[in-house]
Formats: sequence, structure tokens, C-alpha cells
Amino acid sequence: MHRLHSPLHSPLKVLIDAPVCYGYNSTMLTAWPLSKSAYTGFRQYKILLYALLLGIGDGAVGVINTHIIGFPLFMDTIGTLISTAAFGFWPGIVSAVTTHSFTELLRGLTGADFTLPWIICSSASVITLAVLIRYKLFENFFHAVLATILITLVNSISGAFVATFFYSGITIHPVDYITTAFLSVGHSFFTSAFWARIPINMIDKGIAVFITFGLFYYLRTKRREKEEF
Repeated sequence: MHRLHSPLHSPLKVLIDAPVCYGYNSTMLTAWPLSKSAYTGFRQYKILLYALLLGIGDGAVGVINTHIIGFPLFMDTIGTLISTAAFGFWPGIVSAVTTHSFTELLRGLTGADFTLPWIICSSASVITLAVLIRYKLFENFFHAVLATILITLVNSISGAFVATFFYSGITIHPVDYITTAFLSVGHSFFTSAFWARIPINMIDKGIAVFITFGLFYYLRTKRREKEEF
């Protein structure tokens, strides 16, 4: 049985006590595809607060990367995947929505286009990771590789959809250079946006997945040690 911790406990302590040993179970906060909530009282507000902070962190890193550093990656998914792996599906969705809501708030400073449609891509990552964890497919290195491939694919498909139908293929991001190259040889907007995102997402989501997997593995190990003790 999980104890209700005081507000003075660190986020890492809450993460270690969170039930992440073998995926989702009845002690997760409305964990997809289950609907039974276990985070009650003050703890559920702490979980949501951490999900919000992780989303804000994603948004800040993404804005800094796109508009200041200019590195050809997205860098806006790490916190969202961590939130999903540590807390469950709905906290992951909260992080995803917060990420792009935060970047939308900064749109007047960055000059970026309308950013909320990208919630579709982050949510696709959350759903994919949630399904993998639910069926115990995020337990080892090979599972992390599988997660990278699947999240890359769903992000490239959803990203191509968003880029095509919301931005006409051009999104004010370095990925546009690759998209333009595919367009120049006769590909459609959708296929150009899709293939342009495959190599970038493979690296970008690979970084996010393996950071998340490392933390997930650490938390699972610490929790097992605690239970054995």
C-alpha cells in the first residue's frame, strides 16, 4: 500500500513510490486503458503539477532549440514521455498539452506559427508509449529500440498530417529544408513531410525514449529494492 507523502518530499521520491514496476495497474492515475484512479488527495495534485512542469520544460527546450540554437531536432518530447512512463497516460497527455500551450503563449516573442496542432504529435507519442508499457514492452534495451521505431513512425505520420493540413508543408523549422528537397523531385506535401521527418524523429525520439527508459529502469529497480527490503 502506498503512503501519502507530505509536500516536502522531492519529485524523485514521488517517482520512486509511483507504481511503475510492470506497467500500468490499478494504482495508476486513470492509466490507459484502465479507468481506475489511485492518486487521491494531495498526491494527485502533485502528480499533475509535475506533469505541468515537465510539459513546460519540453516547451522551453523546444523553443530555445528552434529559435535560438537552430539544431535540426524538435526536442519537445522528453518530459512528456517521462510523465507518461512515470505517472500514466493522462499525466502524459497533460504534459503534451502543456508543452504546446506554453509555446503558443510565447508565439508573440518567437514569431512562430500557430503551435497547438502539434499536440496531435505529442499525444501520439503518449499513446504509443502507454500501449507499450501496458503490455510490458518497455522492459529492456530491445524494447526501447522498438519504442523508438514506433514513436518515430507515429510522429512522422502525425507530423506530416499536421504540416500538410495546418501549414501547407512549411513549418518554420530546419526540417523544411528536407521537405523542400523531396518536393523538388515531385513528391506530394504529405509524403515529403513524412520522409523528411523520419531521420530527424529517429534521432530526436531516440534521445527522448532512451532518457525515459533509463529513468524508468532506475525507478523500477529502486522500487523493487524497496519492496524486497
